[in-house]
Amino acid sequence: MASSPEEIKRAAEVDRLISRANVHRMRAEYIEAEDVCREALALDETRADVREFLADMLYARGQLDAAVEEYKRAIELDAGRVSAETKYAKVVIEIGEREHDKQIAQEMIENPEKFKTREKHPLWALVLSVLVPGAGQAYNGEVAKGGIILGVFVLLLTAIAMSHTEVKNLFDNFKAMLVPTENLPPPVGIFAALIVGLLVCLYIYAVIDAPISAGKSSQLEKKLGGDSKPKADEEEERFRKFLTPENPKPKPKESEPPETAE
Repeated sequence: MASSPEEIKRAAEVDRLISRANVHRMRAEYIEAEDVCREALALDETRADVREFLADMLYARGQLDAAVEEYKRAIELDAGRVSAETKYAKVVIEIGEREHDKQIAQEMIENPEKFKTREKHPLWALVLSVLVPGAGQAYNGEVAKGGIILGVFVLLLTAIAMSHTEVKNLFDNFKAMLVPTENLPPPVGIFAALIVGLLVCLYIYAVIDAPISAGKSSQLEKKLGGDSKPKADEEEERFRKFLTPENPKPKPKESEPPETAE
């Protein structure tokens, strides 16, 4: 069906307005570009490209919720408009991340104790490592490291249990070195000596490493806590302002919006 002269004239006027809006966009004049887009939509609200352009301007000004609505309308007008669909998905994800950050900020204000790090005591780390190798590392928050130490320790103990005769000869030889005797024990196997040596080294490492790591962690937390303590009230006030709807929103950083697909 042929378009009437009035429709052709209206389409030409919309195209002229879009050209004007594009000039404003290139000058980073996003508010003016938005006004021109709305003027074009008043002439023809079925133009998906104009809807998408308007959404781009809203996004550039940080009005994500409004941008999502315009992208959605553009998709409804033109179901095959891939550029609008891609931008719609990206903005929805960005809104979700913003809401997540907002929830964390709210929780930090309402329950600050939850976000305080637990002070690590070197003595407790030492005692735990003496009792169970790897437990001290887990106490320090190094769960993976503690699990590896404990796992290797258990494997070495299992190997010792499976070769108990050779291990017994090893200890008999060690005893003979300290207390000379006429009856010499059987020779020591290399495998048994290696297993016992690894077991002793691993145990010593676990016992020494846990309190040292706990001490370093405590010093770092105290240092960071000391530096940030004077700013605690300021940070809390900043979060409260961020979460208060009636307060004016900070001016968003105006970044160049994505190019609108033709």
